[in-house]
Amino acid sequence: MILLGIALLCAGADFALSAHGPLDLLDEGFLWYGVRHTALGEVPLRDFQAYDPARYYWGALWVRLAGDSIVAMRLSAFVLEFAMLALALAVLRRRVRSWAALAAAAAAMAAWAHFPEKASGYLVSVAVVAAGMVLLERPAPRSYLLAGACAGVAAFVGRNHGLYALLVFVLLSALLWATRRGAAPARSAGAFAAGVALGYAPMLAMLAGCRASRRPSPTTSACASPPAPPTSRARCRGRGASTSPPWAP
Repeated sequence: MILLGIALLCAGADFALSAHGPLDLLDEGFLWYGVRHTALGEVPLRDFQAYDPARYYWGALWVRLAGDSIVAMRLSAFVLEFAMLALALAVLRRRVRSWAALAAAAAAMAAWAHFPEKASGYLVSVAVVAAGMVLLERPAPRSYLLAGACAGVAAFVGRNHGLYALLVFVLLSALLWATRRGAAPARSAGAFAAGVALGYAPMLAMLAGCRASRRPSPTTSACASPPAPPTSRARCRGRGASTSPPWAP
């Protein structure tokens, strides 16, 4: 309970300071644009330029619950930040016994995780660390299933996150197999693959639904990924470019 209290206090302070702050059009604004369109029933990647869809559906859920405002979207990021801090503190608590040190670590992580558009990525990173620790401590098939599910969810949040998680778990599995710890390679690999399919199931379901609901057109094929969204100011402020964000309606 103390760990949850520390996490809630730090995440809550971050939310209180930023809930009504200015909107960064290039990063948070891009997320806000996608969240609003998702809340209206559109599908990320298919109907508008977007990153991987998990963050948009999560934000749209909170927009539906708390109202159509930027504060509602930031509230969704606060929940993810709280979960990230609680999980990170649970991992740290295994080695760090000082409550003061844990509180300082939570405050530092809250300051680092200040950006709402990156909250899902922060949570995924900590979850991969936690799942890797479980895998090293108890290399049983259920641990491989958990690791695979974590990698699948990470890919739903971002394909780059999924790739990094996959590489981490493959290296850890190779270490365990080399030292002859845990389940047999075939059994553990099967459990890991099942976990990946389970964690990535929402994306597979979304792709299947997209193909069933809309026929391809010359300009937009069903669920086809559009060009990568802008990630730097240079994309919006290049020579001869408009100062308006390229995704503005």
